[in-house]
Amino acid sequence: TADELFALQQNARYQLARARRNQALCYPPQSNDRVAALGQAVEQLTKLRTQLADDEPLAHRVKIDQGAALRLMGNDIEATHVLSSLLDDSVPLATRQLARAELARVALDTRRASEALRFLTAARPAAGSNSAELEFALLETYVALWKTAAQETDAARYRQDAVDQLAMIEKRFGVYWARRGEWLVIGSASGDEGNLEILIRTADARFVKGQFDDETLKIYDEAAKLALLSGDLPKYLELAFRAAAVQQRRDDLKNAAERALELGRNLATRLSAGDPLQAKAALIHLQGIRWWREAQALAADAAPAGAELVAHYTEQLKLWPTQSTAAVAQVELAAAFEAAGDPAAALDLYRQVPQQDKLFPTALAGAIRTWPADVERWKQTFPTARDGYPAKDLVAYFRMAIAPPDEPLPLQFSDTDRTAALGGARLLLQLTTDGYSAAEELLRGALLGSPHESAPWKQSAQALLVVALAGQSSQRGEAVQIVAQLGEDSPAQLLEMLGGLTELAHASSPEVKAELAALQLSALERLRPQRAKLEAAQQVALARIEAEALVAAGRRDEALAAYEKLAQEQPHSAAVQQGFAELLSAGQDRATMERALAQWRVVAQGSRPQTERWFRAKYEVAHLNYRLGDKAQAAQLIKYLEVTPPGLDATPLKRQFLELLQQCEP
Repeated sequence: TADELFALQQNARYQLARARRNQALCYPPQSNDRVAALGQAVEQLTKLRTQLADDEPLAHRVKIDQGAALRLMGNDIEATHVLSSLLDDSVPLATRQLARAELARVALDTRRASEALRFLTAARPAAGSNSAELEFALLETYVALWKTAAQETDAARYRQDAVDQLAMIEKRFGVYWARRGEWLVIGSASGDEGNLEILIRTADARFVKGQFDDETLKIYDEAAKLALLSGDLPKYLELAFRAAAVQQRRDDLKNAAERALELGRNLATRLSAGDPLQAKAALIHLQGIRWWREAQALAADAAPAGAELVAHYTEQLKLWPTQSTAAVAQVELAAAFEAAGDPAAALDLYRQVPQQDKLFPTALAGAIRTWPADVERWKQTFPTARDGYPAKDLVAYFRMAIAPPDEPLPLQFSDTDRTAALGGARLLLQLTTDGYSAAEELLRGALLGSPHESAPWKQSAQALLVVALAGQSSQRGEAVQIVAQLGEDSPAQLLEMLGGLTELAHASSPEVKAELAALQLSALERLRPQRAKLEAAQQVALARIEAEALVAAGRRDEALAAYEKLAQEQPHSAAVQQGFAELLSAGQDRATMERALAQWRVVAQGSRPQTERWFRAKYEVAHLNYRLGDKAQAAQLIKYLEVTPPGLDATPLKRQFLELLQQCEP
């Protein structure tokens, strides 16, 4: 309609006038460009006033902007006249509040800040108004009074009023008004004004803008110091950590780490044990350790797990043993020990992670991964164990990971339960001589509690179960039955089972070896069609297992033929060459012993001097010379080794060497 088109036209003209005013604000005060743009805005707004009735909503908005433009031009008298006409009670409250805000700014422009304060607070509710412009004008007034106060006490009071008003604006009107107020307050503060809130806002504003320089760091440090002096520990924590974060952003990781570590220590000593801030202090200290590790990693001479790193993590665990960071520290330090080649220390830490912690699955996997490397230490701890760990220690850890020892295994196994069952069973079979029944319990429970698990997982569990059953004389019949039922499409699982049976056979009597060999040969027949799916190294391992199974089964000629063929195919495999030599050494006829002597010399030539394999080969050469009747040659070799650095002290075979030498001498 014509009325709607007229209203649209007037609104467009009003927006154009506002655009002129905003354009004016982009130019320096008193500049010709600013004056010209404001003049155009006033002209447009004055013309609009004559075309609009006083009761039209747009008329009020036009008057507000006209008064603001006149004020910006310095025409305070006319601005006051236009704006004062909007203070009548017949005018909507929102418009009256906007007019009051602009009138207060007129007073501020003419250095009448006290008058502006009285004018703004006269009709303002005690809890504040709902007008962002009015409240912002009050903030501008407090800032003006602060900057013009003659006495420091008055300046401090108005400065605090400004800070409080800014906090209220931020809470009530949001980010836009808060940022405008923040820059007003920050821009009015001088560097030596120690108001905590202003320092915080100043530093945070610089941080958000990416100004990670000395000035930002200095402000944060000063703010943190004030917060600490005032006893505000939450703010102290926050500000001191932001200072550390500034250093981290500046790539000064060493200083960032030192700051975070020291902050954590300070808070730990100042806070009571149950204080919620302890959790934050622990996290900050942990972040300091991570920054320290990152700094060390960038250093040329960095060590994955040095004494200083251990000290930092130890401090974390000592100061906050019950915080959630304890498990994180244990896992991270364990991983560092693992990377540094100290799996025993890593294992100790992995085992300390509580079962209820979310990092327990990670720790469990780490324990499974590092446990075998700790065999020697457990041999020393438990000298009565024939070899490896005592089964009870393994059982206690992995059984507890699934269910308490006095409770049955769960009917449904979780992923963590399955990891614990397979990992624990595998270690029991690898490292102990008395853990077969315990491994059986874990594996049976896992199979029963995982009816919907994938076929490869089930076959892997069944393969381990065969070894667990084969280790118990009363259960070998069932092991045979399971082998007959194992799928042929899982060669890797079958190979693992065969390897486990071989390890079991090494520590068994000849009768049991024969039984296990029959079981292995049966499984080998099932695996034969799938051998091509195995990797080259796996095929070599399988050939060795088959040869050793043939020996245990009494089929020595077949075993020798198989090993000789394998040795020819794998001339650079030290394990294969040594295995062939060991098989030949078991022969009693002179021809076989001479072949064994030649083969051990091949092993010695292919081994690095002074290594365990090299000494073993030298011993076997000397021993075969003795068996063949050449005692002088055997004695000469041993004496040569004895006087050649580092001598026989470098090998655990020293006693055997000396006993053989004694037998060779008249």
